[in-house]
Amino acid sequence: MSRVTLKKEVEVTAYLFGENHKASYGIVVLHEIWGVNYTIRALAQELSDFLNCKVLLPDLFAGKVAKHISEATRIRSLLDWSQVLSDIGIAVRFLRDRQHCRNVAVVGYSLGGALALTAAAAVNGLDCCVCFYGIPPRQLCDVRKISIPVQLHFGEKDQAKGFTDLEEAMRLEEELKLAGVNHELFVYPRAGHGFMSRPDQYDIELADSVKQRILEQYDPESRHLAFQRMISFFMRHFDTV
Repeated sequence: MSRVTLKKEVEVTAYLFGENHKASYGIVVLHEIWGVNYTIRALAQELSDFLNCKVLLPDLFAGKVAKHISEATRIRSLLDWSQVLSDIGIAVRFLRDRQHCRNVAVVGYSLGGALALTAAAAVNGLDCCVCFYGIPPRQLCDVRKISIPVQLHFGEKDQAKGFTDLEEAMRLEEELKLAGVNHELFVYPRAGHGFMSRPDQYDIELADSVKQRILEQYDPESRHLAFQRMISFFMRHFDTV
């Protein structure tokens, strides 16, 4: 993993994984509400190692890392979505222009999932999008503008009411269908919110109450299946020749 700067005018820090991998495709990973902590770095590294490709993890919180939900919520409330989408676009161009990736995908988790779906509608240069338990505000994401394939994953036990609970996930799928978006949506009956975070990947700086809350949402079989589905999706939409 190496730390890189994506632009000079307003510095955006990102972390590049697999910089020596030779695959012709790359992936932008978007972090959760906690910022760039150990958990999301472990997820990015896992993805890079499995696919033998470059993975770029931009720091959308400008170095801020939350340990408690109140702190994370405060940082999220200050997020400038237009600026973040601009930063995601720069990350995509970095992989294409400076890392010579012919195909670029985006995947995000929770807040990052919501941003990934929004990027699918608003950012040029993406080939496909994977969204884990994240739904953007409808006024910020017009799904009718999504022209790339999208894969979505939700836990049936997700208790994030009004954000990613099952009712909201089903409502989103109806909107995607009406918009004619090429998509597939999976629901995992034994999983809740944040189920892609393995217990051995938890950031030690997170508050114990947060770790316990995440652990209660975790289901290893759901995680394994979702990971395999994501990999298969990428392989279908990347030019791997």
